[in-house]
Amino acid sequence: MTTENEKSVQGGKETAGSAGNVGAILREKREEKGLTLDDVSLRTNVPKHYLEALENEEFDKISGDVFVRGIIQRYGSFLGMDGFKLVARYRAAREGEDSVQRHAVPVRESKHVSVRPSFKVDRDTGAGLGMNNGHRAIWIIAAGIVFVLAALAAYHFLGGPFKEAAPAAPGKSLTQTLGSFLPGSGTRSGDQDKPAGQPVQEKAAAGTVIPGRVKLDIRAARGECWLRVSEAGGKTLFEGILREGESRAFEGARALTVRMGRPPALDIVYNGAAQAKIDSEAPVERIYKPAGAQ
Repeated sequence: MTTENEKSVQGGKETAGSAGNVGAILREKREEKGLTLDDVSLRTNVPKHYLEALENEEFDKISGDVFVRGIIQRYGSFLGMDGFKLVARYRAAREGEDSVQRHAVPVRESKHVSVRPSFKVDRDTGAGLGMNNGHRAIWIIAAGIVFVLAALAAYHFLGGPFKEAAPAAPGKSLTQTLGSFLPGSGTRSGDQDKPAGQPVQEKAAAGTVIPGRVKLDIRAARGECWLRVSEAGGKTLFEGILREGESRAFEGARALTVRMGRPPALDIVYNGAAQAKIDSEAPVERIYKPAGAQ
């Protein structure tokens, strides 16, 4: 059985009055199918009290007009009706009711009214920036990003925990620059342990041969070279690649054993004397003894 209200929906006719009687149409169709509000709520996931308000056309009890239209469409489609035509009927009726209410408001005409012009700048006066909260938040985020990028750039170019140490100043040997960090150079623990008043032996000037000590300066002058330097007893002082232009200095009281992977690349100064270039493409091992040792 099709009711008159349902015929008007299916035929596309729209009549004003209580939002087009959409609630009554839905109730009649539900009762015709023998369904309860609990059945509809369970199968459409629409709360029962919203369905009751819709059928009673108490639309103010439902949160927002958009929500009302959504319930109408879902409810009508579930009952086998054209849910979109029901929504159109509801909207047409609501617009008609709103129009009647707007025109029903009495208008009073008043004479001798003085108007004082008032000017207001459309801006956020509280912030003092001439912008709304959304724009101000965007500018704050952008400024924060710029600050972080600037800090990272300064950290990268000006130095950080992974920044390599600056090269030694001209005129100073690598041994003098690194000081106590090189084995056998700088202030030795034995010097610190001497009692007060006992003279400490001064280091000789560069190039001076000190009896009982050995001094080596090794520089990669013609390309890179693998290098290992160890002192008598097996202690390794250095092992790695010496890049072209880099140099290493070693000093101690024990003989130094030098293993060179590519000897022609190296310039070696032994106890202040420059050594002849080693013309050998094969790895070479040399032992350099303290001055005066046999």
